[in-house]
Amino acid sequence: MLEAFLGAAGGIIAAVIGAWAALRARHPREAELELVDVSASQGESRLVRRWEPERNAAETWSHVAVLDVKLRNRGDRTAVLKRLELTVEGAGQFGFSRPELLAALPSSATYDITLSPPRWPHHTPAAKDLSQVIPAGEADRFEVRLHVHAPDDLRYLYRLHLDLVYNGDDRRVSAGSIAVAFPHPPAVPRSSGTRRSLEFREGVCSRIVDILAPATFMSGELRSTLGGAQATLRQLSTLRDGTRPGTQGSA
Repeated sequence: MLEAFLGAAGGIIAAVIGAWAALRARHPREAELELVDVSASQGESRLVRRWEPERNAAETWSHVAVLDVKLRNRGDRTAVLKRLELTVEGAGQFGFSRPELLAALPSSATYDITLSPPRWPHHTPAAKDLSQVIPAGEADRFEVRLHVHAPDDLRYLYRLHLDLVYNGDDRRVSAGSIAVAFPHPPAVPRSSGTRRSLEFREGVCSRIVDILAPATFMSGELRSTLGGAQATLRQLSTLRDGTRPGTQGSA
């Protein structure tokens, strides 16, 4: 009796699974891209214009940052990536004494985008045609090389928003906000000094926090820069209020 019941139940379950598989085969799901990860790394730096003492013109460097984008197609149909859209959400430039241009080995790139300098009042969104095909159930990875030209005494910091458009109905997958630095993150100023220098340091740290804090993706180095700027702002707030840690609430 029990064996007959189990056999009948097994047959019913097999029939249900077979019917579901047949139905799914007749009505496959649309392509559905899932963003697995986005990471940013430093690319190479090269000198494009040497210092001209007669014109007091600083050296200009070309810096590259590389976005590594990983996607997975969770649907049953092929996804065809058509376009990449990149928007500058925030940008800033920061001075430093001498460049620390430690060029990394260049990585192979598929797509290249040039960013406008942070000092520009308006940054036009950049669009780049793509030709990536991701079959159902498979994954893909590609790189986007971001280029800027910068004087040798400046570091650039950006927060970017990345969208990927795919298939004929212009479906979208968003990578959210990504923080990148050229050629390296800006140095976080110390909290000591005169009142005027403290105000300058507060402005620098506030700008760093404004750019980096909303970002979803950033390198460990940039996360450390963000933490340092936030810590300096707390110290500056303490100095400005004329208090010291451990003295609040004392008589």
